[in-house]
Amino acid sequence: MIFAPLIAIAILASGQASSKLGHWPEAMAVRAKARLASMHQPKQVSANKVAAHPKAAKSKTASGASRSNPKPQARGSVKTTTQQKAASGQTKHKLKANSADPYLPTPEEMAAEQVFFANWSAAISTGQAAIDAGTPSVAVPPLQAWLQNNPPDNSTVSLLADAYFRLNDPNDAYNLLGPLITTSSDPDILLRASLAAADAGEVYIGQREYCIQWILGSSGQLTDDANTLPQGNTPAALRVLSCIALASQSDWSQSNPTYYSQQALTLDPGNPVAAERLGTIYMGQSRYSEAIAAFQSGLARAEGGLLTSMKASISTCQWLQSHGG
Repeated sequence: MIFAPLIAIAILASGQASSKLGHWPEAMAVRAKARLASMHQPKQVSANKVAAHPKAAKSKTASGASRSNPKPQARGSVKTTTQQKAASGQTKHKLKANSADPYLPTPEEMAAEQVFFANWSAAISTGQAAIDAGTPSVAVPPLQAWLQNNPPDNSTVSLLADAYFRLNDPNDAYNLLGPLITTSSDPDILLRASLAAADAGEVYIGQREYCIQWILGSSGQLTDDANTLPQGNTPAALRVLSCIALASQSDWSQSNPTYYSQQALTLDPGNPVAAERLGTIYMGQSRYSEAIAAFQSGLARAEGGLLTSMKASISTCQWLQSHGG
């Protein structure tokens, strides 16, 4: 039994355990909410400063009177509100009753829903087009405006986080994603939150395993990929792993996987898994010269089946390039 404390001391000495802040992702959500609460906490004014103000006594008396003797509300206003609610309920009831199925949405509700989704689609399209064009600052206002007026959805939140990352603004990405990660199981949210946490120097228990799960796939049989991934539970390693995971599960028809693959290679030059992801993306886009360069950048550190696959991909790109493929 004496070995357990010795192991714990060894882990603490390595500096890895001290960076773990709790279990992923619940601990990050708690930390993010506390962080936002401290940012929005109103400034406290001391009682002495209030008393010293020439209008303090008068203001205090007036406010106290208003609390103890609230102004009575006119009955007419209450009656009007009640009538409006009743009329609204009756109108909705009539619309439902006139429908073939009272549980189906009314034409008015369907029209409102169509407007809602049209506006949401416009915000998403504008944001994605701006990001793909390399102008993430243009994507931020419409996405922020949508989220200010509507409940957060995974697509809009993910896209806004992408814009923040490209603007080198990980703090805003953290504040956006952190409070949402326990209410969503979507990897689009969780992997971006992992990157934001790593950018903030935070590492959580289970965070590394979650990223690797998305890099290797559900089968987990790509052991050559696993052997060449960054080791350790450090923010630097988690930044690379989060970027590779995002590149592995994103839609390759958009610019996001390209960006996150490039970010991984910027953070860890020559990383074979990131190089393979980037080369495969370029290959699928018929950008063969760039694909060859990407594959070659990771050959020195590639192993086993990953090395064989990358060499085969280079040969395929060269053949397609020479035959006008």
